[in-house]
Parts: sequence; structure tokens; C-alpha cells
Amino acid sequence: MSVQTIYLLRHTKAEDRSVLRPDVDRCLVEKGRQQALRIGNFIRRQQLQPDLVLTSPYPRALQTAMLVSASADLLTEVQEALWLSHGTAAETQLAQIEQARADWPARLLLVGHEPELSQLLALMLGSSAHQLSIKKGTLVAVQYDAQAGWRLLWSLPCQLMR
Repeated sequence: MSVQTIYLLRHTKAEDRSVLRPDVDRCLVEKGRQQALRIGNFIRRQQLQPDLVLTSPYPRALQTAMLVSASADLLTEVQEALWLSHGTAAETQLAQIEQARADWPARLLLVGHEPELSQLLALMLGSSAHQLSIKKGTLVAVQYDAQAGWRLLWSLPCQLMR
């Protein structure tokens, strides 16, 4: 496959960190659920239609992926990928992408966390990680071309997806 588009999505608004609830168990709040539905509607209206959805298994990312997929009317299953978990090094994530890219369809959606997604994007683009920050509910499109490598197509925060 010569050209491939990957959409990176940071999970939407989740419960605040608390000593009473481990970070790994944090779920979406109502605002986060509404943001995920808005993103899914945007994906459907813009006909982005990822053919594969991979997500961190953390509830806030998995819930985001499920809601986005449902509201976008995607025909693919949402699949958990441990390498998208919070705390996994961006270098490991990029290695997973590079290893599997040839077997993946032309368009896929990856749902994950910060700071890993910004670090992953920086690695893809050959940029410095401290120059990038992906906010909650932001959808980023990158494209891989065998000739040119990775390039940023666009980045859009949820509040601009009308």
C-alpha cells in the first residue's frame, strides 16, 4: 500500500484524577460522551470512514472509541491494542505501527492518551515532542506515503467539529 491515512484521537473528557480511583479505571463524563458523539458525527459527515479502529484498553479511551464508532456508523469492530495504553513509550507505539502498517487498511483510527500521542506524532513528523500537544477530543490526520514518509494533513479540536 503506497498511501495510508491514520487518524490519531486523544480520548475525550474523563473523570478527574483521584486518590479514590486508579488512573487506569477513569471513565468518560457526560461532556466526554457528548464530545465523542460529535467527533463520530464529524467523521460520518466528512466521509473519513476508518476501516479499522484501535484503542487503548483504558475505559476512557475505549468508551471514546466505541461512541465515535457508533455515531460515525463505522462498519468495523473496535479493537483494543495494549501498545496504545497510557505509559507505553511513543517509540514502541511507532514501532508497532511500522510493523503492522502493511497489513492495515488505507484508513484507520487510533485512540489513545497524552503525552504519548503528541510524542508519537512528533516522532512521525521528525519534530520535537515538546512542540506538540494534542488536547482532549482532538482528531489529527497523518498520511504515510512510501516515497515521502509521514506528513501532517490536519488537526482539529472537537469544539470546531460542527
